[in-house]
Amino acid sequence: MQWLLILLSLLTTLSLILSAIAWSRTTTFAPLTALATFLPILGPALLYIPHHLNPTALKTRILASALRYLLTILPTSLATLAFTYLFSSGLFTCHLNERWQAYFHAKDSRSIRAIQDSLHCCGFRSVRDRAWPFKDATHGDDTCQRQIGYERACLQPLMGRERGVAGMVAVGALLVFVVVVCSSFLFYLKLLGPG
Repeated sequence: MQWLLILLSLLTTLSLILSAIAWSRTTTFAPLTALATFLPILGPALLYIPHHLNPTALKTRILASALRYLLTILPTSLATLAFTYLFSSGLFTCHLNERWQAYFHAKDSRSIRAIQDSLHCCGFRSVRDRAWPFKDATHGDDTCQRQIGYERACLQPLMGRERGVAGMVAVGALLVFVVVVCSSFLFYLKLLGPG
């Protein structure tokens, strides 16, 4: 039983670390990465509460069951969403294109420049495609490449980074799922009592 508690602690810690790293690397999946970050903390805490109430009381068993169902559905849904982004390149590219277009349309130079600087790239599909500095009377569409010197478009490195984030969210969610299942197992062992 002691080894299971140690394993649960390690899995929870690993899940928390992966999710926090994922959250720090993206704004695309902010709601997903936020949920993935807090789920490893909330999951065991919520499962821990009924363990210290009267385990034979009907209300406690109902509360524990409801929490286990909820904490089984949440990481499963989170992993499903993350895997959808991870393995659907068309959906992924479309989402990134829409986000980049929204930045470009709003002339959000801070967001586009932050992406270009962090990934050492210019533009979206090519170095001239919606790159910052924006094309105007004093700048051509190749200004980023000429002034900053980046020679590659941002789509591929951006996809790589976002896929890495989706992978970390998926692994973190699966680890939370394992923690919930093992915690449920411990709860049932406690219900059975010694012997």
